[in-house]
Amino acid sequence: MTAADGFHFHHIGVFFQILFDVAIIPLIVGIGVFTCILPYVFYTLGLRDVPAGTATALGIIEPLSATVFSVAFLGEKLTAPLIIGMVLILAAVFALAKQK
Repeated sequence: MTAADGFHFHHIGVFFQILFDVAIIPLIVGIGVFTCILPYVFYTLGLRDVPAGTATALGIIEPLSATVFSVAFLGEKLTAPLIIGMVLILAAVFALAKQK
């Protein structure tokens, strides 16, 4: 669909048909629980038992690990902006570590 096509109301009907299909509700709940709720709960429970500086460093490294895993397992291309971002994240972690 291009911008020239305009907006078609039948797309809304298809969306709501998928959204309100009862068979898909357990899948949506499962995705929410297993990809959002449980990881967040385990992450925060784990951070409870570490010093504040370590928790900060782990929080900063989280986007770096997501990038590494996406390159390694999902076939994401390692581009210059990703590399620059990874270097900046590591520099911030090392700067925090030197302050101790």
